[in-house]
Amino acid sequence: MKDSEGNDLMVSDNSWRCAGVEESGWEKPDFIEGDNWKPPLDQGDRHSLIIHPRSPWKQINSADSRSIWSSGGGNDQTAYCRKILI
Repeated sequence: MKDSEGNDLMVSDNSWRCAGVEESGWEKPDFIEGDNWKPPLDQGDRHSLIIHPRSPWKQINSADSRSIWSSGGGNDQTAYCRKILI
């Protein structure tokens, strides 16, 4: 996420928490994370999710951004990731 001047405000990195299973209300600010919410698996800054020519994530061009996924890695077909903003 960038501000109106193009400065990074937030990037995906290891400060997020991820799960491989959807829980009701996970996207809401008052959601309480259970034991299955863990630090993400860092897949690097050159992961195919980022560099694939047709990837929508290719538009994210922050040098600090990381490709993250749930700690189940390839076993999880979907990752649900959250960042708590203070």
